Amino acid sequence: MRRFHLVEFEDYKWFPNAIRDGITDYLRFFVSLFDLYKPVIPYIKEILEKSGYDTIIELGAGGGGGIEKVLRQLDKIYDSKIKVVLTDYFPNLEAFRLVKSRSGGRIDFFPEPVDASDVPENLNGVRTLFSAFHHFEPETAKAVLRDAVMKNSPIGVFDGAERKLKYIFAVIASTLLFIFLIPLFTKPVKLSRFFYTYIIPLIPLFALFDGIVSMLRMYTPEELLEMAKEVEHEKYEWKAGKEKHFGVAYVVYLIGYPRD
Repeated sequence: MRRFHLVEFEDYKWFPNAIRDGITDYLRFFVSLFDLYKPVIPYIKEILEKSGYDTIIELGAGGGGGIEKVLRQLDKIYDSKIKVVLTDYFPNLEAFRLVKSRSGGRIDFFPEPVDASDVPENLNGVRTLFSAFHHFEPETAKAVLRDAVMKNSPIGVFDGAERKLKYIFAVIASTLLFIFLIPLFTKPVKLSRFFYTYIIPLIPLFALFDGIVSMLRMYTPEELLEMAKEVEHEKYEWKAGKEKHFGVAYVVYLIGYPRD
């Protein structure tokens, strides 16, 4: 299926925060529930080992995603206690504070907007993007990779889906099945989440629309690797591929780190 870079409403500054945060809260719930990124834990471990960093800088973190589950999985196979800093261009601060409190401080956050293509110099660590890289059109995506290379930062890109018709059907089914549970089971409790889910259902509507568009925006491993090598092919080691999850779905990944 050809890639289409269509509009996702949550990418725009004018989009209401109450609805954007509702969508990112739903994604955090869904990714955590299914431990979506468990299959790529060995690749995260590889980047950490090759770089020597003990901190993950999560770019485009949304509502915190499944980083808590990622840390638990890393603790099982990695000696060092990894720390995480959550960042986003539209930071969901309430969700970030909740994740920080639940982690006992191992997961912190950067409160100001962070552009993944121009990360502040003081944010040092292994850069990761979970369920975020498809938001960037190719030139911007290459700028994200280029910024990591220019600042000698390892980077890992992970998306829990492929650009295939079956994933569009899966998004429709899972959104309709789970999103109406979010106000009941997700903290912090927000009246706006109840209002925009049950009274005027804008959160389900836009989550469904943006979810379908996300599937059409997904990059293949081959496309990711081609972009990475266009940015830098001599000083960086790049790997791309996909790992099976639950026997039916795939997590697509790209990792890169300095060869030395």
